[in-house]
Amino acid sequence: MKKALLTTLICLVLGGGLSAALAFDIPNIFSSGEQISSTAVNENFAALAAEVSIQGTPITASDIPLTITSGGTYYFAEDIFNDQVGGFKILVTATGEKVTIDLNGHELDCGGVGNGIQAFNFNITHVTIKNGTIRDCAVATITGDEYAVNGAHIHDLLVINPSGVAFSLYGGGAKIEDCHVLGGDRGITQSLGDGNIIKNNIFQTSNSDYVGIDVSASVVKDNVVRGYATPISCGGPCVVVDNVEE
Repeated sequence: MKKALLTTLICLVLGGGLSAALAFDIPNIFSSGEQISSTAVNENFAALAAEVSIQGTPITASDIPLTITSGGTYYFAEDIFNDQVGGFKILVTATGEKVTIDLNGHELDCGGVGNGIQAFNFNITHVTIKNGTIRDCAVATITGDEYAVNGAHIHDLLVINPSGVAFSLYGGGAKIEDCHVLGGDRGITQSLGDGNIIKNNIFQTSNSDYVGIDVSASVVKDNVVRGYATPISCGGPCVVVDNVEE
């Protein structure tokens, strides 16, 4: 990066399950027309690849495109690059079951083609996507579309250069927390549902004409939102507190 150093420290903490603590020292790093360089960010984020024993089904590059039809934990066994699949790299269609996709400190790189991870079917609840990097996808995660997906939990993700939006929500009761988005036109868009919690995230881009966090009837707290024409828009009864908007 030409004008400043971005230092990101991301640590995994074990104790009754996985949780993550994020500490950032992030200046305003973009100037007009500057290409986002994320090498330093990604190298620092590799700390997430700490050795952690995960019980579940491994995901490798040869599995893409992958459709998940039953509940359980699915984890990345390696970094995955795929610029051949134009739709979704990973699609969750399991209904009535909990599905966890753990990137396990690894990276999903769309190569500028297609979208990252989508949950899409009637009566999908409690989808969790966590712990890794999603790079160069049109949309990093989509929870829902024609059908609402309620109760999604997205956390501890680094999203780099989404060509559109980082997180697209169709459904309510979602939690997006402890994520860091670099680049893209929009951070979060919400089309259906309410009662979401957007907390302790960083959304940083350069000269976007759009909204950084665009939700309704939600809690938006302790976020840093930089470089968007409108940092935060929340319609209906909202709690919007303790955010940094620049």
